Amino acid sequence: MSAVVALTAVALFVEPVARQELSDGRTVDFGPLQLKLAYNSGVAFSMGDQLPMWIVLTVTAVIGQLELQRPEVNGATIRRFLTRN
Repeated sequence: MSAVVALTAVALFVEPVARQELSDGRTVDFGPLQLKLAYNSGVAFSMGDQLPMWIVLTVTAVIGQLELQRPEVNGATIRRFLTRN
């Protein structure tokens, strides 16, 4: 659990710095790793980027609810997944 907290703290610190430093379109080169700021314009593969947010949220909620209705995916399975150590 402490690793999750540490990584979250690092991400919360690094994200605004990276956003500020990369907002002008430049790329930072770390050898095999190159950083460039990009934004996702849609939900998945830019599908839904022109749809109102309420439609995207409704479709997501319906799919999630249908997924929870499947016999092999139930509340006990999800609780077991979320609480495993």
